Amino acid sequence: MDVDEEMPRVDHEPRLGGVIVGAPGDTQRVPDDLPMENPYVGEFFVRDCYPVYYDLVIDALYEKDMWCVTVTGAPGTGTSLFGAYFFERFRQERQGDDFTITVATTEKYGQIRAAAFRSGRPVTKSAWDSPCRFLDEAIEDAGNDVLHMIDGPPSYRPPHPRKFVCFTSPDEGWLHEVRKLEINATFYMPTWVPDELWEAATRLGYNVLNPPVTRAMIDDRFKTFGGVARAAFRGYLFEIEAHEVLVRGGTIDVSRLTGDGIGQHRTFKCKKSQGFYFFQPTELSKATLKQSGPYHIRGVSDRETVDSFYYPCVEKHLLVTKNRILLFQMTVASRHPLSGKGIVTVLQSIGLLDTAIARPRAVVLVFVDPRSKEIKIERAQQIPWDITANSDSVDKLPIAGDATKRQLEANGIRTVGDLRVAVRPQTPEREELANTQNLAPYKSILKKFDRRQESIGTMLMKIRQFVWEMP
Repeated sequence: MDVDEEMPRVDHEPRLGGVIVGAPGDTQRVPDDLPMENPYVGEFFVRDCYPVYYDLVIDALYEKDMWCVTVTGAPGTGTSLFGAYFFERFRQERQGDDFTITVATTEKYGQIRAAAFRSGRPVTKSAWDSPCRFLDEAIEDAGNDVLHMIDGPPSYRPPHPRKFVCFTSPDEGWLHEVRKLEINATFYMPTWVPDELWEAATRLGYNVLNPPVTRAMIDDRFKTFGGVARAAFRGYLFEIEAHEVLVRGGTIDVSRLTGDGIGQHRTFKCKKSQGFYFFQPTELSKATLKQSGPYHIRGVSDRETVDSFYYPCVEKHLLVTKNRILLFQMTVASRHPLSGKGIVTVLQSIGLLDTAIARPRAVVLVFVDPRSKEIKIERAQQIPWDITANSDSVDKLPIAGDATKRQLEANGIRTVGDLRVAVRPQTPEREELANTQNLAPYKSILKKFDRRQESIGTMLMKIRQFVWEMP
């Protein structure tokens, strides 16, 4: 049973009983615990055809009682990302049932990397050296109420009647094998069209990068490569591979950036992380370091924060030579806007800001860019820092308690800038207010705050910068 690329698209609303999964034209995050042949980090674009093909697969499995369903398409079309959409939607639809889903992929040397979910919740995640061990151990006592999902060409077939879905680029061996099965269906996903590629670029924010993806670029690459998303966005997807390398651990070869250009080469060694750990800047803490990592990836779209960081936690939280913190910034430009505030937020949240001020050389900023003649960062970048912080809330000042804050706000003092004006009155009325509210002690508080701001600015200027070119 085949569906060719000319199949018309239809509108379809996800049947999720109120649970939101990305609608066509929207974006959706890849689940953290999902094993994938080529790990993907962050959000992906939900194509119009995803709900259509979801229904086709479900119909084949549970209405037509097929044992095996294969979803394939041209390389670079995104069958694995459709698999991520299918998994999340199916998991949420069956989360109230005693139903088991396994998701597996076969790695280069035949090892099975997989996870199992029961009633929508993860129950195991590991690696097995053989399909038999995986099938025996991962879903023990699950019975036949199981759906196996396989990303990439399968190295095994779950025993009938356990149903399975395979998401893979065309693989001659597997497609030949699956034709022998009587109760199977194969669906071919359509390639992309220029309008769809451009919509994806704008939804994913590629059009506001520096340099941006443009409609002219999309049209030009479409003429050359056709509707292959990977080719259309070439040079903008390298960060996925970078995250995978850093999670896997090992060495990265970098080059020092100075104000004059490229300097000496260095090699940094990173320990292996047990998985992809995503951090929210507002929830980052010392406890995070003990429970996850050592590599952490930003979990929200926030240009104020670095893209990721690597720090092997030590009990005393000291920055020593072997335990430096590496901050990573993905870029597709020869210059990349930085945020001193974002760097400080990360260091402060994990309790390393004071140590970094004392030893700024232990903080390393690594730009990650694709190896390209057109896209190459060659000089150290200035890290902006607002020393006055006049627009910041008075919460940033070392003042005692909420009562003090409320008293300041009652007098119209909400920001650091407001307080500076209040303690340095320029008119008789303001001078009277300063005397009435006894604002004199805040002069010393502001002086202490300014000294710390200057120390942070000095630290940011001394951070060493490197570039890591992805092959």
